[in-house]
Amino acid sequence: MAGQVMCLSCLMWELADPIASCSDHICSKCWLLEELRLRVDELESELHTLRHIREGEAYLDTLFQEAVTPVRVNSLNPASGQGQQGVTASQAGKGNQQSGTQEPQPLTLSNRYEALAPCVDGEQGCRKDESADQGTMVQQAIQGEEVNRQVVVVGDSIIRGIDSILCEQDRGSRMVCCLPGARVRDISDRLERILEREGEDPVVVVHVGTNNIGKARVEDLFGDYQALGRKLKYRSSRVIISGLLPEPRANWHRDKKIREVNTWLRDWCGKEGFHFMGHWHQFWNRGDLYRWDGLHLNRSGTSVLAKRINRVVSRTLNF
Repeated sequence: MAGQVMCLSCLMWELADPIASCSDHICSKCWLLEELRLRVDELESELHTLRHIREGEAYLDTLFQEAVTPVRVNSLNPASGQGQQGVTASQAGKGNQQSGTQEPQPLTLSNRYEALAPCVDGEQGCRKDESADQGTMVQQAIQGEEVNRQVVVVGDSIIRGIDSILCEQDRGSRMVCCLPGARVRDISDRLERILEREGEDPVVVVHVGTNNIGKARVEDLFGDYQALGRKLKYRSSRVIISGLLPEPRANWHRDKKIREVNTWLRDWCGKEGFHFMGHWHQFWNRGDLYRWDGLHLNRSGTSVLAKRINRVVSRTLNF
C-alpha cells in the first residue's frame, strides 16, 4: 500500500511503498537531477579534453616545425657583381622556368608526431626540463629505439599532473600516460602500444574505472578488468592496481558501486598476484582535495595521490 516517504536528499515527501522503500530513500526528481549533473560533468570533462588536445597540437606545431627542411636560397657569388639572391621557380602548365645559380634543395619530409609514438589519444608523458635529455628521448623515439623505462603509470584523467612529483627523481626512466575519459577497455586496447618500447618487465601502475561507474553493469566491468589483467601479466610481473577514489558529491548508489568495485579489485589482485593500492581512507570526506566538480583532484589532491603512488613504486623497485 502506497504511503508518504521522505527523500533523504531534498527532505520532501513522495508517494511510495513504505515497505519497499529503504531508510535512505531518494525521490525520482532527485535521481533525475543527479543524472543531469553527471551528464554535465561528462560534457565538461570532454570539453576540457578537446581544449587540451588543441593546445597539444599547437605546441607540436611549434616544436617540430624545424623537422621539415625548407628550400635554401643562397646569395650569388659576389665576384659576379650581382647582389641579388638566386632562386628557382617553375610555373605549372606553361613549361616556363626561370633559374638562378642555386639548384633547389631536396625537400626532407618527416612525421612531426612520430616522436610521440609511445603515447596515443591525448596521453601525457613526463615533461623534461633538461633540453639535452629531451633531445635524446625524442631522438630515440624517432629512431624506434627502446627507451627502457622502469616505471609506467597509465590511467584516466584522475592521474593528470602526478608526473611533476612521480617523475621528479628520474625523468628518463618514468612515464605517466594520461588518457582523459578512458575506461577499462580503452586502457586494455592501448596497453600493448603504450608499453611496446618501455623496456623489459617495467613496474606498471594502472588507475582506471571511474568512468565505468554507472555506465555499465558491474559484471561487465569485472570482465574488462580481467581482460586487462591478462595483458598486464603477459607484459610485466610487477603490476600495481590503484583503487578508485571516493567522490564527495556521489549519491549513495554511486558510492556503493565504487566500494563494491574496490572490494572486488582487492580480492582479484590477490588471486592474480598484483599489488592493490587503496586510497579510500586518505580521500574519504576530504572535499578540500577535489576540484569544484567533486570528481577530479586539485593540486593538493594530486600531490597526495602522486606521493602515495611514488612511495609504492619506490618500494617495488627496491624489493
